[in-house]
Amino acid sequence: MQAVDGAYVSFPFDTHVYKIRNAEVVETYNMDFGEEGLIENPIRSGVTPDWFDRNCADLNWSIVYMTVSDSVMLFNTNREYAFMVNIDRKSGGGYLNFHNDMLPFSFSRIIPTGGLPGTVVYRPFAETIAETLKQYQEKDGTLPPELQEVERKFNPDGNPLLIVWKIK
Repeated sequence: MQAVDGAYVSFPFDTHVYKIRNAEVVETYNMDFGEEGLIENPIRSGVTPDWFDRNCADLNWSIVYMTVSDSVMLFNTNREYAFMVNIDRKSGGGYLNFHNDMLPFSFSRIIPTGGLPGTVVYRPFAETIAETLKQYQEKDGTLPPELQEVERKFNPDGNPLLIVWKIK
């Protein structure tokens, strides 16, 4: 993920996120996934990367889809977890879903944007949108203003709803 003052990278089989500026590592974040980080499983010799991706991808945590603001780093893993790290304290936690207080759709996968620093895009599933709208209508029949536009434009068979989230 390209940030204003550097780039953040992570490599396979590495529990670190590195901040790189002017071809030098200027900051390192060690992500401790605890007991679940590396499952002991003997892997035979001569394994190709394709075979490993098909059969062993869930043995190790991989950090993907990083985005950074001035205070937090968000990233996904190859498992059903998303992480939020406080950059100053270098601490954080894992979550099965993020929740946006503007729209009541939770999500676990973020997509960083290259041209909008500190911004991610996420896509709630059509089933989640339909169920949320149904619950509001059954509850009291009135949708909050932010969901009224979603209801007007929602087509489960159409293009997905993409939500742009600026991290502050």
